[in-house]
Amino acid sequence: MKNHPLSRRHLILGLGASFTALSGCASIPSGGSVNHFGDPQKSSQASNSEVVPSGPRPGATPQEILQGFFSAGVGAENDYEIARQYLTESMAASWKSEERVFIYQQGLSIKPASGQGAFTVAVPVQTQISDNGIARTLSSTEERKFNVKLTQVDGQWRIDEIPNGLVLERGEFNQSFAPFTLYFYDPTFTYAVPDIRWFARRLSVATSMVRVLLGGPAPYLKNAVRSAIPANTELSRNSVPVETSEAQVSLKGPKISPDMPQLEIERIQSQLSQTLRGINGIDKVSLRFDDQNVHTGTLENYIEPQVNPTVAQNIISLEGTKLSLRSELLNDQNMITVHEDPEGTITQTAMGYTRQHFAYLNADHSVMTVIGEKRSERTVSGTNLTRPSFDQFQWVWISNSDGAVRALSMGGAQSAAPRQVQVNWLDGAQITSLRLSRDGARVAVVTRTGKTTHLWVCGVERDDENKPVKLSEPVRVGVSIEVDYAAWISDEALIGANFSTGESEMCYLSGKTVPIAQLDSLTQVAACIGREQVLAQTENQNIYLLVDRAWTRVETSAHDLNYSS
Repeated sequence: MKNHPLSRRHLILGLGASFTALSGCASIPSGGSVNHFGDPQKSSQASNSEVVPSGPRPGATPQEILQGFFSAGVGAENDYEIARQYLTESMAASWKSEERVFIYQQGLSIKPASGQGAFTVAVPVQTQISDNGIARTLSSTEERKFNVKLTQVDGQWRIDEIPNGLVLERGEFNQSFAPFTLYFYDPTFTYAVPDIRWFARRLSVATSMVRVLLGGPAPYLKNAVRSAIPANTELSRNSVPVETSEAQVSLKGPKISPDMPQLEIERIQSQLSQTLRGINGIDKVSLRFDDQNVHTGTLENYIEPQVNPTVAQNIISLEGTKLSLRSELLNDQNMITVHEDPEGTITQTAMGYTRQHFAYLNADHSVMTVIGEKRSERTVSGTNLTRPSFDQFQWVWISNSDGAVRALSMGGAQSAAPRQVQVNWLDGAQITSLRLSRDGARVAVVTRTGKTTHLWVCGVERDDENKPVKLSEPVRVGVSIEVDYAAWISDEALIGANFSTGESEMCYLSGKTVPIAQLDSLTQVAACIGREQVLAQTENQNIYLLVDRAWTRVETSAHDLNYSS
């Protein structure tokens, strides 16, 4: 752990390096009951340097043919052309390669069964990928058995009966599949919401992505996001061709028409473009309805939904007993005092998106105080309240020790009571951290049951007036440490922290984790989304900045820092 003051110049230079070392290929986590997504980097791409597996060897035994067929699952080019060479002609024509993918670490078993050419295959499955690219890592290995049959064709063994799908060893899977991001939108179409799926690395991945996009969001996001593309829309071609970096998407459906309002057309174009621009080699998307060109970019003042929007560097902090707003971390000039508590009990500060609303807890976390635009105060009581978190609709959220989640509107009547948000999946667990994503469609929740903690992400379901109603059934994010708290560092990653041990790590929604140097007496973390700036505080109120996966002390009079959330 570094422990020297950081100058303003070094701070500025360090920001760009903070996450550089975190880049790399995402991979499926090897353990834990985790529904995970992907870390969509430019390395997630359709590559024309595919791994080319070997075809069947003359005179190969049935067991060798089966093992060769499974290994050939790394070669997705030409719709698994090499793998199909291990099949009889009729089986090769009917076999659906990616109906499911079973991933195992070791221990695949191929044993003879009763009957000529019959075998039983036992796969110790750790992770399964569905036909729409959703990955699920099991809490423990589950053995899946299926029967296969081989027959001789021109004196060579070939597979005549086998279930659809791929069976891949974990290393083979990481070599041949990658995470890609689909985009949906918050209810106001202001922010893009990532929905990450796993697809084989191949030139036709654009087709796979659009087909899955048309099928709608992942289950946990179903009632939390919107799609610009009407229901029951299909591709009017069998593929999405890509020519000179331009993807050509032609749609058809009962609600697809060139006479649609131009705003709806522009949103469809945005959704397709934002999704497909994640593939290397695609810079532009041309939109067609039933193979007829559609004009886009013609709507004046159209604002495309924001992907991973940047949060302003403004910081809410404590300066002695004063709750103050400053323009940036190392700028002590022109601070605005928002509130003062002579007793000095302010802690766990929070600030709304407009930087007009503020909240904090008292010393024992039993009362949340919120401050409105006219500095009017309101309070909410509870036990072991979580740090307040604002959403884009100016609701401030907290939870207490019994797991009840409440949201208080800062835009409504001052007499309005906090709104109870349904959370039907807690099963008695305590919530220790609750943080809204910038898009307001998701929330990261840390739960504790006894000594065990879990990090979850779930969708925020709202009514027609965007009032929060319910948190959807969650998906679990893979972490390698016990976490007490998690804060968003981007739209697809969080920092998880353990305040008892001083441990912390980057937790990508792919399940990838990146360790951070331990910081003794760690008590708080805060993140500036989109600016790669992560801060930590220790018991003695020293402030640290994350640089190259280590904490570097910053000289400042401020403490209990937070960005707009």
